[in-house]
Amino acid sequence: MPPRKRSRKKAKAVQSEAHDEEEEVPRPALTGPVNVNTTGFSVLPAELLLEIISHIPCLPIPALPKDLESTYADRAKLSQMCRSLRRAFLPVVWERIETLRRNASAKSLATELIRQLEIVTVRDPSLAAYVKVVNVELTNYSCDTVMEEFARCLALFRNLETIQIFYTSGCPNVVDTQAAFKDRQFPSLRSVVIPDYAAAILPSCPGAQSVTWTSQMQVDSTIAWCPNIRRFSGCAHYPSPGRHVEWVNWHLVDGKVLANTLFLPTVYIIKTVGEARKPADDSTCRSSEHVIPRKVYERDLVMLDVRGTSNVSKRYLAYLA
Repeated sequence: MPPRKRSRKKAKAVQSEAHDEEEEVPRPALTGPVNVNTTGFSVLPAELLLEIISHIPCLPIPALPKDLESTYADRAKLSQMCRSLRRAFLPVVWERIETLRRNASAKSLATELIRQLEIVTVRDPSLAAYVKVVNVELTNYSCDTVMEEFARCLALFRNLETIQIFYTSGCPNVVDTQAAFKDRQFPSLRSVVIPDYAAAILPSCPGAQSVTWTSQMQVDSTIAWCPNIRRFSGCAHYPSPGRHVEWVNWHLVDGKVLANTLFLPTVYIIKTVGEARKPADDSTCRSSEHVIPRKVYERDLVMLDVRGTSNVSKRYLAYLA
């Protein structure tokens, strides 16, 4: 009688059991060298890497409308090149939260803002300690939700120093802004650049030393909310990059508002933009449009820089000195 053949099902089961037994046998650990990049750009000292990345242009504070272009993507690409560069560049990437794109829709700006905030506060909360500057363009898209999340995340950035909010045609509702920032405190903030619709942020910044209004200036409110203010400016046309002086644009400030500057005990620089000439009666100083009391220049000011026209004489500057 011929031997009975094993069924195909049993044969497959036996083969699979044998295969499993082979996999359970421990394999010897790899003792060879691990592939590590020991040459090239990524092995430069951290100091040199940071010096290199510092030459990537950053948005100035305050910024011109033509400058509204985030460099976040450029910095992020550097951190994604390899593991070594990621360790060096990751803190630099998240030093700034920026959502600025020319001709971007309100929805895309709001979505990008929420995405970046989620990364540094939810996905990896350790990144929140790196954030020092926030440059954002707020819109009216899902205003109440976005503003509430924005205010919540700002409170988590314990090293935040500067916030710059840009004016948009579809600006957020003032009521939503007030509700979102009510009872919030950002004690580390030192520099604030905001339009008038974001005035509700100032009560949350008691340590602010520099306040710049990019639309209608609110002098009295600034003084009341920021007792440590040292530099105050309002502008429609910003100074050129690299000028380390604070200024007031006469085209936005009338005599009455500028007179309130007398109540700023520590303001020490005012920079005029536009035509200025020596007053006839030594009591007032006239710009191209407004009359400013002479005494404004005599109180707590250590520097006055007049620029913008060619007919400003040295005699006039000597008169103000």
